[in-house]
Amino acid sequence: MSTDLEELLTSADDWTCECGRVNAAGLSLCPHCGRVPPRGVARQVSVGPTRHTQTYKPKVRSIRLALIVIGLGVVFQIVVAVLVATGHWETNKAINVGIWGGFIFYAVVLTVVAPSALATRPRWVVGNPQTGALLGAEVGFGIAVVVIALQWAATGQPATDSFITSIVSEATVTRVLIAVGYLCVAAPVVEELLFRGVVAESLRAQSTRKALFVSAFLFALWHLHLTPYYLVYYTLMGLIFCGVYFRRGLRASMCAHAAFNGTLVVLAVLVAVGPGHVFESHGVSVRAPGGWQKVELVETVRNPDLALEGPGGAIFVVHHDLLPPNIGLDLQDIANGVNGSAFPSPQGSTITPNSARVVTYPAGQAVEFSAVSDGHADEVLLLPSGGQLWEIDVLTAGSRRAKGDYPGMLQSLQLPTAVTS
Repeated sequence: MSTDLEELLTSADDWTCECGRVNAAGLSLCPHCGRVPPRGVARQVSVGPTRHTQTYKPKVRSIRLALIVIGLGVVFQIVVAVLVATGHWETNKAINVGIWGGFIFYAVVLTVVAPSALATRPRWVVGNPQTGALLGAEVGFGIAVVVIALQWAATGQPATDSFITSIVSEATVTRVLIAVGYLCVAAPVVEELLFRGVVAESLRAQSTRKALFVSAFLFALWHLHLTPYYLVYYTLMGLIFCGVYFRRGLRASMCAHAAFNGTLVVLAVLVAVGPGHVFESHGVSVRAPGGWQKVELVETVRNPDLALEGPGGAIFVVHHDLLPPNIGLDLQDIANGVNGSAFPSPQGSTITPNSARVVTYPAGQAVEFSAVSDGHADEVLLLPSGGQLWEIDVLTAGSRRAKGDYPGMLQSLQLPTAVTS
């Protein structure tokens, strides 16, 4: 029957052998006859010197880990961007692929980050769990309200996050649920675990200030908007989330992140399903359904008179030029010339054969035809008016909603009778 070592040592005593000799405690054999001690009597035990060893703490190279993950994100974004730019995917399809690919990417990042998180042992909760989570959500909501108010004041319209808008702009239940899962669950969990739970926590022992600013700056790089405005914007967001983490734990910072993104998602959905709006610029006006917003610049046209961006990255742009000489105003001849390839297509564009036709809109009669511009579907309207040739381009970007919107937008289009520039 085995007994505890400490118990044996403390209960040891002299023992009498069967031969009659009294032996000192701890002897394993009787020196006189060689008999072993009776059962229950402690035998000699050698206790060596105590070995003092430090608890093993894995070294986490958190900054290098974050840079590797950011690099993987760059590669992923480049692959999607190249496929869109080369015309393999319309923008709306690229958004779909980007979202589902993003879920996979977050899953991969989570598997890479989890071992480091186990080593750094971030603080999940500081203080009361419910209070911390509620405080985090209030902070995230409050920041979102401030950001929305400032952008609205600067642009004169409810300026939503472009990435969030691209996801929910189709205004379908599926897209909204995907946005919630992606932006309010996956992003807060993975990003907070990496930048606060691993980076900030691993640097915290060196300096709280270092942990704050390094983790916040890496968080800004993660979003891949490498302009001064966005670097400052996301760095400030990272500082706030890290402050919440240090005070209330990782659960609170995740709640703050989720509430911030969730508020922006709600605004984007309200804009997408909201009432239409009349947009005006340089004497051109058009009424567009909810989900369309005015932009100043588009890649396809230099100095547009009016440019709108809509569901799925669709573009509605109006611009003008002097009416080319020797064209006349016989629109049917123009349509026949377009169908007969009498007019050269712009560089990077291909006119769909026999798609040109004469149409009538409130703004006047025009020639309408389909084309492919840089690999993307384009609906073109040529409308001569007031000595100018107005061109309206609609790049639907593969969006079903944009395809349904633009005919009504053309019906509301109004052009100036005279152009001063």
